[in-house]
Amino acid sequence: MSVSASYLREHTVQQLLSGKKDVIPLVDVAATASVEEALDLLLANDILTLPVYSTQNVPDNEERQYVGFVSAYDLLTFLVLCSKDAATKVSPSTNGEQSVSQLNRALQEPVASVVSLTNAGHTVPRVSLDDSVYSLLETTTHLDQHRALVLTPNAGTAAPAAGTAPCIVTQTDLARFLTQNFDMLGSLLDTTIEEVVSHLPEPHTLVSIPTHTTAWDAFKTLNASGADALAILGVDGDIVAECSATELRGLCPSRLEELRRPVLVYLRERAGGELPSPFTCRKAYTLSQCLAGMVRFGARRVWLVDDDGAPQLAVTLNNLLRMFL
Repeated sequence: MSVSASYLREHTVQQLLSGKKDVIPLVDVAATASVEEALDLLLANDILTLPVYSTQNVPDNEERQYVGFVSAYDLLTFLVLCSKDAATKVSPSTNGEQSVSQLNRALQEPVASVVSLTNAGHTVPRVSLDDSVYSLLETTTHLDQHRALVLTPNAGTAAPAAGTAPCIVTQTDLARFLTQNFDMLGSLLDTTIEEVVSHLPEPHTLVSIPTHTTAWDAFKTLNASGADALAILGVDGDIVAECSATELRGLCPSRLEELRRPVLVYLRERAGGELPSPFTCRKAYTLSQCLAGMVRFGARRVWLVDDDGAPQLAVTLNNLLRMFL
């Protein structure tokens, strides 16, 4: 067994959570809430996923019954499915007006519809406070959920951790724990990003768009490709920005027209005027450098670029964490 695996097996979810400065209380959503409400909750709490609880046949004094998670990506998938002819032109048109109307209706659909049309309700990953960090790592990387609901040991109810309300533990929490304990994880941290890429399943495909693409076209491309994010390329082929489902949070009827704008304009307005720079690396960067950078900058992926700065592919946090299994 590797040094890193041994260390992660010896430490618990409770210890991981106790090392966090702020354990954010559980934010969830009722299955009867609208898609618009879910998107608003994601933005207001700066999170990417919400546990969905059922409101049917559950007495007020009983624990909530969770039926799945919905993520920003799930909500994007649902909106695309509900609006095949969504607005993509900057100039107004009859088709564009109809598309906005379709999106407006989709925003009012219940979250339960998202759970049924996507894989959001397939499973609700759960971990106990006394589970090992290694077990948490397995759960959040193999189920493609990237987060888990924290439960009490030997019970099925959501539990307080480190004196807080019930919570979710995420891959970002895992990455932070790893960076706080680099000195205990051995030589695995010296693995280069080039070696990490060699472990990724084929094909290694970069999905990119030019800067003049409209925001909604960008989101549709993202959904159709199944990619984690899109690289937005400048005239010289360098990456100038990235677009992910995260940028859809907070979408509401009054903001639907913004989807017709060029994606860079849309992203810049969402960021308050200053476009965030993508986190990039060269092939000689190490696993420790990439993890530390992701935690420091709050990045969810690192873009591997060549010597000319042109992106080759995106390496996600999930890809990096799987190296510790």
